[in-house]
Amino acid sequence: MKNKKLLRIVSFAYALLITGSIYASTLTKKNETNTKESNNTTISMVENTNDYEAQVTTENNIPSNNEPIFYNTNYYASLLSDSNVYSYDYSTVLRTLGENELVLSISSDGNYDYIVDENGNYGYIKSDLLHPFIDEYFVEVDLGDQTVDCYNGTENVLSSYVTTGKDSSPTPEGLYSINSNKTEDTYLIGKDYKSYVDYWMPFINNSYGLHDASWRSEFGGSFYHNSGSHGCVNLPFDTAKSIYENSSVGTPVLIHK
Repeated sequence: MKNKKLLRIVSFAYALLITGSIYASTLTKKNETNTKESNNTTISMVENTNDYEAQVTTENNIPSNNEPIFYNTNYYASLLSDSNVYSYDYSTVLRTLGENELVLSISSDGNYDYIVDENGNYGYIKSDLLHPFIDEYFVEVDLGDQTVDCYNGTENVLSSYVTTGKDSSPTPEGLYSINSNKTEDTYLIGKDYKSYVDYWMPFINNSYGLHDASWRSEFGGSFYHNSGSHGCVNLPFDTAKSIYENSSVGTPVLIHK
């Protein structure tokens, strides 16, 4: 459906390839003229910041000279604020990612996480700026692409187009969770509407939520700017049913552009 979703799959596969069997390793850049050797550990370094590799062969995986030890993570995480992404030595800002963006954490030393973003770019980000989704079901709504993706850990289990709030009543960005007002067979009532829905999954009080929208014949695209919802995330029936059945009170809902 989305090129960036394909990039996530490819990136995660690459992450598993380079880190899947390494339980404690140091991630650094590889330079053909600069190879560090210590405690029987060889770490190759690369010039291109988008082509990081962890090539570690060791008996004890303990680096010398107080170099940080990076441990496997392999989980998705959202950004708690706008965040800089750094080069291997943390001296250069490679780019800035926006609040609520989703990234894949490959490894961490507790202070920095080595991540790949949805465009397939790698780098280091401060660990305390990440909200990790570890081995849990969560929902991601992309306002720009008008899509919803659901994950079990790092496995994408559902992808669908949606319709979110129109420009005059936008869907609020942020990290939320489905609350205790979740229910079936109910009416949504506003100033100028009363709409029946089969599945209602609110994430802000009882006002904003995910729900089916039988009155819509299409989802996705750009028409939401003028003909979108009052702020809720409108879903095709089957998508709403799946999310309802797989979610519970407290299920994270990440909404971003």
